Amino acid sequence: MFESSESGLLLFAQTASPQPSGVQMMVFFAAITAIMYFLVIRPGQKDREQREQLLESLVRDVQVVTQSGIHGKVLEVQSDIVVLEIAPKVKIKVDKVAIARRQVKASDKGDSGA
Repeated sequence: MFESSESGLLLFAQTASPQPSGVQMMVFFAAITAIMYFLVIRPGQKDREQREQLLESLVRDVQVVTQSGIHGKVLEVQSDIVVLEIAPKVKIKVDKVAIARRQVKASDKGDSGA
């Protein structure tokens, strides 16, 4: 009986799962790469393109919000500096990259104000 259990263990050890082929491994890595591209890289590229379009489209009298939350109206756009009016006769200079978004007016949102 001892011999049969030993041979059973040897037989079990010899029938281990087969290793995946090189083609299977390449398909697996290609699938992982595609998933990473569509879930991480591509959305980041789209966000970057939208941000560049926002910064290029800055013109006078546009209401914007900075990354620090300051709301103001664009008075002047230089190469990398924007002059904002944040209150009547109060002007500040901020880096162009500090502009986070355009400020949406209530009328643009479709609010009736009632």
